[in-house]
Amino acid sequence: MDLSPRYHDIAEKFAVLMKSFGVEYISQRFLRAAEIARIISPAVDLARRDFLSICTGNRTDSPFSESLCFPRRFCGGSWRSQDVAESCGKSIQEVFDLGLLVHFAFTEFPTRTNFHTVDPEKFRNGWLPESLLAVIKMRDYSDKIVTQVPIEPFFTVWYEQAVKNLVKSTWKIGLLKRSSVRSYFRANFFTGLALAFEYDLATKTAT
Repeated sequence: MDLSPRYHDIAEKFAVLMKSFGVEYISQRFLRAAEIARIISPAVDLARRDFLSICTGNRTDSPFSESLCFPRRFCGGSWRSQDVAESCGKSIQEVFDLGLLVHFAFTEFPTRTNFHTVDPEKFRNGWLPESLLAVIKMRDYSDKIVTQVPIEPFFTVWYEQAVKNLVKSTWKIGLLKRSSVRSYFRANFFTGLALAFEYDLATKTAT
């Protein structure tokens, strides 16, 4: 499964959604965020790929698989088909990367472009265990980091428009599991947000 980031594709897709809600002015923020993400990608790529590899079932030996692996949690242990694996894997990546872009779209950080000061291996090893706590750690994000910017609706709009129908029609997830699937995607959105935030902090401590 290709885990290469496509930040500009996600920003453009989100721009279309924002335009449909009459708030297309936000689109430019996400396009700029995509460029930032592309630049700093070498510093976060290992952490991002490791996390997403576990989520999509590519690293079944991980001690975090029980919590993070989608097919293990919702598909009886393995993907039902290659089409489902590709479709769901893409959606997992997109919502994670959307969270990452949200942070870069609405914050400024003085050392953000100093990606060369961050050791990717060290950053990955320190961040991956913390990813399980992302939802808790980012609980006060809107109140303390991006005041007056409601973060949750970005996830809600994306999930409702780009994921929800796939859960039932393509992935064939039963009714009883659908709320859990939504919570899973929400957690991945906030984990992407947390990765971007932790990257910023890493550039500060490395200088």
